[in-house]
Amino acid sequence: MLIIYGEPDRAANSPAALPDAVRFSVPALYAAVPGPEKLMVSTAAATSGNRTVT
Repeated sequence: MLIIYGEPDRAANSPAALPDAVRFSVPALYAAVPGPEKLMVSTAAATSGNRTVT
């Protein structure tokens, strides 16, 4: 599995102060995936709007 996300992405990483029911964390998702065949990349660059790149 490969996860790529922007570090400043607020949709991918909501603040820790939010309740668990509405909080989402990409690093927590990565940690929850079992097995060694996974890779997570966090980019420092800001994204341009809400575009999805395919």
